[in-house]
Amino acid sequence: QRKGFDVLLAALATLTELSWQLTIAGDLTRDAVAVAQLHHDLERFSLTKRVHVLGTIETAGLQTLLRSQILRSSSPTIFSQG
Repeated sequence: QRKGFDVLLAALATLTELSWQLTIAGDLTRDAVAVAQLHHDLERFSLTKRVHVLGTIETAGLQTLLRSQILRSSSPTIFSQG
């Protein structure tokens, strides 16, 4: 939840009439609870065909991915305790 994927997926789930896809790249071993929640939310919102979770990507692959995206975000929502 600290990255805000739950909020993003809930919002995207309402865009049923639009043609869109989301690609999420990043380390899937760093926070097992967050990754499990992400996959749970994908199922809950029926987004498994629209959202692709790639895991870690090497530099060359990441550059290719970034060039192919129309819109991208690399600034997740992080909530601080305190």
